[in-house]
Amino acid sequence: MFKTEDQIRKMATLTGVLLMAAAEALAQDKQQPARRIIVSIPDRKLAVMEAGRVLRVFPTAVGAPNNPASIGHNASHGCIRMRNHDVEQLFEMVSVGDAVELYDQATPETGQIFAVAAAGTL
Repeated sequence: MFKTEDQIRKMATLTGVLLMAAAEALAQDKQQPARRIIVSIPDRKLAVMEAGRVLRVFPTAVGAPNNPASIGHNASHGCIRMRNHDVEQLFEMVSVGDAVELYDQATPETGQIFAVAAAGTL
């Protein structure tokens, strides 16, 4: 009889642990990414945002081999490039799981984001 009660307690404990783990996993899935990284190809800029607020804007270049003088200009179509110093700063600001959004056309949101940066109100 004691053996059956002991097994039931162990099963109840295990079930509780599994339910708590499942609840934690669901809670993490529902959380918004801490930060958003917005890349606008036509603006040639990358913005780091948190809670709807622009934290930092970096100039970028699109495509072509890494010619630092081309940063901030259309060089070609392809990869997004940045200055080494800017990449180091960006690395310190972002985490795995942050959302990255890439825009090939200007939108009202990107216009607002980069207008704030141009106005120097960061």
